[in-house]
Amino acid sequence: MTNIRYATEADAPAIAELNVVCFQHAPMYRNMFPNMDPLAALPMKLSRTYDKLSNPKMHLLVATDPASNQILGCARWVIPDIKGRSENEMVALSDEARATAAQMAQLRPAGMNVAVYDAVLTALEGTRQKYVQEDDIVLELLVTHPQHQGKGVGKALLDWGMRMADERHVRIYLEATPEGYPLYRKSGWRDVEDLVMDYSLYGGEGDATYVVMIREPANYPN
Repeated sequence: MTNIRYATEADAPAIAELNVVCFQHAPMYRNMFPNMDPLAALPMKLSRTYDKLSNPKMHLLVATDPASNQILGCARWVIPDIKGRSENEMVALSDEARATAAQMAQLRPAGMNVAVYDAVLTALEGTRQKYVQEDDIVLELLVTHPQHQGKGVGKALLDWGMRMADERHVRIYLEATPEGYPLYRKSGWRDVEDLVMDYSLYGGEGDATYVVMIREPANYPN
């Protein structure tokens, strides 16, 4: 069984490392951080994690092993209406964490391809502006540690957001990687558009395709 809970400031280093471990072999990561130790991006990833934790619309969840409390996966859900979220679930960052969150640009590793980073963010923002409606939930990220894939960790994190969407009667938008696509299709998402990133346009190599997907809430009227 997997426990799902809100992330805390203390979880941030493990979440940042999980992000690196899960994406280090992906085309986007290899082009964004070329010819360097994948862990060189860890300070920047930690800064970004703190920034996400401080966002009042961001629900950052972790899946943990009930025996060891090890973080097995995480998900970032952007939910416009945070009604019902208790004060205990809102993260009050320490001064040190807030300072780190504000230094993301300075913490970029030497040799990072910033053009690829900016192009990816611009492309994602463009598709979200095109398809995301005011009340939609956005699944910004869902990752499971490679050693714990196929054990229901991702499904448990996904179920949390699906329940939220069905209770609010709203849609869920996401951009799927090839690895995550089968789970989303099986869970009721439909394809909307292929988003192709040609990294050679930004000083990188190769390309990658992400599938823009939307899930309608249960009992959604036609």
